[in-house]
Order: sequence, then structure tokens, then C-alpha cells
Amino acid sequence: MRLNRVLNINNIKCDLVDERIALDLAAPGRAEFTIVGDDNAILQNQLVTFDLGYSSQDTLQRWFIGITEQIVQTGDKRVKIFCRELSSVLSHTLPLNLRHVSLRDVLKAINTMTGLNFSTPDQDYTTRKVANFYNLGTGYQAMAALENVFNIPDFIWQQQSGVIYVGSWSHSRWASVKNMLLPENLFVEHSAQNSAKVAAFPSYRPGIRINGKRINIIEFSGNHMVLKWT
Repeated sequence: MRLNRVLNINNIKCDLVDERIALDLAAPGRAEFTIVGDDNAILQNQLVTFDLGYSSQDTLQRWFIGITEQIVQTGDKRVKIFCRELSSVLSHTLPLNLRHVSLRDVLKAINTMTGLNFSTPDQDYTTRKVANFYNLGTGYQAMAALENVFNIPDFIWQQQSGVIYVGSWSHSRWASVKNMLLPENLFVEHSAQNSAKVAAFPSYRPGIRINGKRINIIEFSGNHMVLKWT
């Protein structure tokens, strides 16, 4: 089966040469694309989408959505584009001083300031109010603080198809996905450093369980994925 991929930048389909994408359960994903074209047509902060799927599938899966950060002309009419997921906007300072708020209230305030969209499970910790939520650091620091302030067990926040899930892993979509069992013959390489290289599976994203291990990082390039766990 052929692995199909479609890269769009600013809603324009690009002639893709190669790609390197890394998705992380604990940080915004990043991507590096090489395309044929003119770098004058691509600017910083333009929307980037990358869809992936096999020829036997009716629709491709959206595997990366983010923005352009750096554009470099490499010669031979080729352009290298460096991108980060939408949630990378949280790297900026995000001052918050909120009183008598729930997790959902905090996320609503962050949405107002950043434009990011969030989803939460229907659990007590999403509606339980605290006296104060205070942040002087970056958005990353604010997100990390949610775990202790709202007492969220096994806390994760993860961009999923443009919407950021915030809550416990056990209440996320991954908890309802059964542990995937991959036979050894599907592993191209197996490292002693808690990683393995396999043929690309478009449905795989960080957070999924494979052979009993929770995957934290997935790196995709060519026709393969490197899975990493702790």
C-alpha cells in the first residue's frame, strides 16, 4: 500500500519533497518540510496542515496542524520550512490573576488571550473552583500548574487535531483505545533506549498504548515512525 501525504500552507497545496515531524505528549509538536517552490510565497505565521494515510483508506488523517516559523531557501528551487503546532503560542508570557475559578474558567481565559481551543472531560476536577489561579510566566508554565492547582491525576495536555485536550490521561481518548499489539516482525529497528522504529501508522499519536507501553513521542519521516516511551 502506498502512503499518501498532503501538505497545505496557507490553504495552498505544496509540492512536498520530504518531511520530518515530531509529536510530543508533553510539548507542542514540531515539523520540518522541504518543498519545491518559491519562498516568497510563504511567510511566517501561516497555517500549516499535514494529512497522512494509505491508498486503501477513504480519507487521510490530519497528523499535524501548526504555523510556519522559519523559511529557508536551500537552492535548486527548494525551500525548507520549519513549523510548530498551534499550541506553541503558549511559549509566550501569559499573565493570569483569576479569582474563584474552575479549570474550565482558566482555559476560557487562556482561549480569550491566545485563540487556542480546549476540551476537557466531564469530571469533578474541571468544575471544582479554587480561590485563585496566578501565573506570571509563560503559557507552558500556566498549563503545567493546572495539574497541582486542580489536583488532576496523571495529567496531560495535548493538541489533538487543532483542539487541546486538558485533563487526566485516564479520561482522554487514549484510555478508551485498547492496547495495540504489534508483532515483532513489524519493527524495523528496536533500540534498548526505549524506542522502536516501525512502519508508519497514521492513527498513532503520542498517548497511545502499544505493546503495553504508553508512547510519549512519535517521530515521522519517509514511511516510518520512531516510537519513544519512558
